[in-house]
Amino acid sequence: MKQNDKLIEKFLNQYKELEQAVRKIYGENYTVWDYENNQIDIEDKPLLTQCRSLRNFIVHNPNKNYYLIPTEDATLFLKELTDKILSSVLSCKDKMLRLRKFYTEKDKIYDVACACKSNNSYMVPIIDDNKIVLGIFNTNVLLNAVINEISVKKTIKYVTLDKNFITVKPTLPYEECPNCAYVTEDGTKNTKLLGVIYK
Repeated sequence: MKQNDKLIEKFLNQYKELEQAVRKIYGENYTVWDYENNQIDIEDKPLLTQCRSLRNFIVHNPNKNYYLIPTEDATLFLKELTDKILSSVLSCKDKMLRLRKFYTEKDKIYDVACACKSNNSYMVPIIDDNKIVLGIFNTNVLLNAVINEISVKKTIKYVTLDKNFITVKPTLPYEECPNCAYVTEDGTKNTKLLGVIYK
């Protein structure tokens, strides 16, 4: 086996181990790309992006004419990252779904309903300008609002934050988190919403 082939095989095997670690910790459907965009430390992100791109180039190159060869350092980086993932104690911040879009009283009820469906969630938080939760729209509330063409602003008046609205601190261990929770800056209802957890 040529030296380049050995480097490539070692690199690809380590990348597979990284994929397995990511799935073990974050769930079967989680990918290295998801980890790269949601969880990784910012200083490591550029190198992981390069490794992922190189892996894709090697795997999807039909002629196997490798113009780019992984270095030992790249494989070592993947190994260290894999070990870091497997040894970490995951917090709610690590596992929460980071909301790419927040909804306010100004949004259309149809858009909020679509978000509920696309996120595979039965609840969507409505926030104010400071990202503090005003109320939670569940599927029943949304269905009623859409059918009756009631705005988000009017609907929110009838929605209260009840005992089902559970907030947690970002540092709370994930294993201790309820099945459905909202992660806020200090774990209370009156601080900025950071993300949501649906187990």
